[in-house]
Amino acid sequence: MPEPAQADFRKRILALCPGYSLDEEVLTKLYLAFSAVIGIWLLEWGQPELLPIATRLASAARFLEQLAQGFAGIQTGMRHSEDIEFALLARQALSLNPLVEDLSHADEKLASFQLQCSQMAEVFWVAFRTLKEERGKRGRPKLDWYNNFTALLLRLAKQANIEPKLNKDRISGVRGGWLFDAAQSLEPLLYPLMRSETPEACGKRLERSLKRLRQPDRQNQQS
Repeated sequence: MPEPAQADFRKRILALCPGYSLDEEVLTKLYLAFSAVIGIWLLEWGQPELLPIATRLASAARFLEQLAQGFAGIQTGMRHSEDIEFALLARQALSLNPLVEDLSHADEKLASFQLQCSQMAEVFWVAFRTLKEERGKRGRPKLDWYNNFTALLLRLAKQANIEPKLNKDRISGVRGGWLFDAAQSLEPLLYPLMRSETPEACGKRLERSLKRLRQPDRQNQQS
């Protein structure tokens, strides 16, 4: 069974390609390519010795976020069925503890634990951000990794026979097109520091990456 992050990735990918069948092998390769984008971003720090620490902080933050999201399912019923089943089993097991006594007290403890998970996830992200800002090498090219992210979206569009349009309404300035929607859908799965601050920033990132990806020198390197 895929891990929660991978399952969420697959769900978003399938939603971006309605009516098109992507088999497990293709979905797995796409997820590995997506994970590689994060790795490339980390490498841009320029200090390989920091990567194990950064990866550990980010992994801990992600794990705690997933725990918090899983337990939220029992309260809202709006999560995936797997999250709800996970929370219900934890609730039932907790209620069997003599010190907890019943389901109502189990709910209270789970709610408290969920809050702690959310708070500690934020702590780890702050530590992650501090590591990057204070000890990461400055002056290196920024957002080169976004070229790889954009290339992944173009690869997906090609496999699903979708035209990766990117547009901007001349009057309202609102961004649109499949490529923009795909980026907006998958960016939340990136580390917080990697995400575009606004939809407009996302659109500009895509425009710059498309321009760089179309450069002859880069295409020759990839061929």
